Amino acid sequence: MNKQEFLERLENLLNKLSPSEREKAISYYSEMIEDFIEDGCTQEEAVIKVGTPGQIAETILSEDVSNKSKKESTPAKKMLIATLIVLGSPFWGAFVLMGLMLLLTGFCLLLVGYMLLWTIPFLMGTLTVVSVILSVVSTLGSFAIMQSNLALGLTQFGVGVIASGLFILLAISTGMISKYFVVITKNVWGWVDINCLQRLRGIKLW
Repeated sequence: MNKQEFLERLENLLNKLSPSEREKAISYYSEMIEDFIEDGCTQEEAVIKVGTPGQIAETILSEDVSNKSKKESTPAKKMLIATLIVLGSPFWGAFVLMGLMLLLTGFCLLLVGYMLLWTIPFLMGTLTVVSVILSVVSTLGSFAIMQSNLALGLTQFGVGVIASGLFILLAISTGMISKYFVVITKNVWGWVDINCLQRLRGIKLW
């Protein structure tokens, strides 16, 4: 097979290519054959070194199909991803917003519960103040009442003693509960500082 026959056969086998691509392939193998001829080969020997038209055409067509599939699939994939992002953004955005709202609600509930717990020592402290005032007023007032009515004065004095005992009991209980709550507060704040605040400080936003 000489050069002309080789090129004609190759051109026929590459009829699925566009004219420009087919012309490019024919020119490439024509120059390759000419290079072999310049090196001292005959046309037949040069054609044999280049390869058969069938093998060359099969290789060129397979590469062309692969390139076309890549060019066609890449924009399609990009379009699909973009579509999913656009359609999914409101969906996931709603879930993220819902999650943030739930976290905020949970935090508010914990804060309210914590404040309600602190009302216990606060109320006990208030009762302590009331009891000490009642103790002082009842004790001092009992002496004045005894001058006119001994029984009523003694009763008033007894109320003062009871109020004093209640004051001592409430003062001790309030101190113990407040101390316990302070320890809990320190532990909770320490956990929040270690597990949340320090990690947030370590995040670099730039």
